Parts: sequence; structure tokens; C-alpha cells
Amino acid sequence: MERVSYSFQSIDGQSKIFGYGNGLSNVYDEKWNILEAHNAGQESLNTGYFYLSRDYKYDSTRKTYTVTEWEQRDYPNTSAKYSYNIWNDNYTKFYNGEEKMLYYLRNVNKVFLRSHSVSTFSDSYTGIAGQLSRVSHYYTALTTEFDLVDWDGNILCKIEPPYYISNGFCQAIDVKDKTYVIVTAYSMYPKSVIQDCDTYSTVEYDLSSKEVEPCYYHYFIYDYDNKTNSIQMIKTDKSLANRKEVARYDVNGIKLTSPQKGVNIILYSDGTSNKVIEK
Repeated sequence: MERVSYSFQSIDGQSKIFGYGNGLSNVYDEKWNILEAHNAGQESLNTGYFYLSRDYKYDSTRKTYTVTEWEQRDYPNTSAKYSYNIWNDNYTKFYNGEEKMLYYLRNVNKVFLRSHSVSTFSDSYTGIAGQLSRVSHYYTALTTEFDLVDWDGNILCKIEPPYYISNGFCQAIDVKDKTYVIVTAYSMYPKSVIQDCDTYSTVEYDLSSKEVEPCYYHYFIYDYDNKTNSIQMIKTDKSLANRKEVARYDVNGIKLTSPQKGVNIILYSDGTSNKVIEK
């Protein structure tokens, strides 16, 4: 899936032109002949949704209604798995004979369940009040990580925020001899979002209610070492005094609804976690 809108930059002011877009980059001569073509890659994925439905039929032998098997109906849709933005700096440093000096910051989007709803039969339809008829699942693409890639798509470094992000972006800035990568997120979901979803559940719920402090911008700041291509989160926009508990797990990774005796692992709203012993 190719979705490109090019911007252009003169490389040396005379003989070379650099065109960069959403994962694609070209170098041209002064007559607009392509000297080099680079493709950091673009993939598509299914972002559709489906319905699971079942029916009831009358069993004349038993003189009662029985449940049929689940049937699935798919409503496919595709979108881009990746979205790109350029490492926002002086573009002249991206060439000079060293092709690998161009970097992209890439949003990696995967499909997760967003909502789950339940429809029921009416009394007039089956004679059975409140029996389950259909569950529906709607999907949205959430950003699970950000990658720093060169302009041929080779991954130099992975940035993994503590939450899944449905509305956010990543940028890099240079300050003296330091490079910082900043993830800005507006709508976030806990990473337990998949585990919380039961495809055949008869309980209606909407995962949007589990957003972590919605309607507020969160910033996760990382220190990037371009010599080793390593990265470390050094700061969030939340102080420890204001952080909130958003999830709790036992040592086996099972989510807890309340504190339990023994080791509890607590995930906080600023992305940090802590092990506590409840007595």
C-alpha cells in the first residue's frame, strides 16, 4: 500500500535534489532524473470487523429450544500498517554520499479489539426473553511501538511506550551532543487490552472506557545513543506524587481486581511499575 506525498530539499544547492515522503525517498539530479530510489516499506493489514451470531431452533422431540453453533460474518477493510515521519533535523545531513544517514520514525500499528457489544432476541421473536443472539466486534489500529529505521526500512532501534496508543506521534530532537526521542500520546490503552477480550462473552463492554487518563497529553522521553542504537526512557510528564494505579497483576501475569496476599505487580499511569508484597 503506497501513500506518498513528497517534500523536496536541495542537497548541495546545485546538482542534487532530495525528495522524501511517507516511507519512500528519491535523490534526483538537476534535470529530475532519479539517481537513487529508496523504499522503507509499507504494508497493509486487515482493520475490518466481524459479527458472531447464533440462533435458536425448536426441538420437537424435547419440546424446547436449542442453541445453534456460532457463525462468523466478516466485514473486511485494510489500512496501512506503518506511518512514517522524517527525523526532523537539517535535511542536508541526510546525504553527502552516506545513504544510511537518512532516518525515519515509524509508527507500527496493529489491530486490536476496540469494543464488544451484545444483541439479544426479543420476546416476540423466540419466546425466550433475553437470550443471546449476536456479539459484534469492532476493530481499530493501535500503535504498539515506534521504530527508528533507515531509508531502506532497516530497524535501528525500537521505542516501546508503556501503553498502546490510538492517537499519538513520535519525534526526535538533537540538543548539543544528545539525541532525545519524544512520544506524544493523547489516547492510550493498557497493554492488557487483548487479554481483557473474550470473543464469545455475553457481557457487553467497551474498551474505550479503559483509556488511561483520556483528554490529556502524555509525553514519554527517551535518551537515544546513536553509537549503539540503544534507547532508554528517562522521563514522563507525570510526577510520582500524581501517578495513579491503573492495573494490578500477580507474579504469573494474571490481572487482579483487588490487592491479594503475596507479590502484586502494580502498573501506574506514568508507565512505571512496582512490585509490592501484600500481607
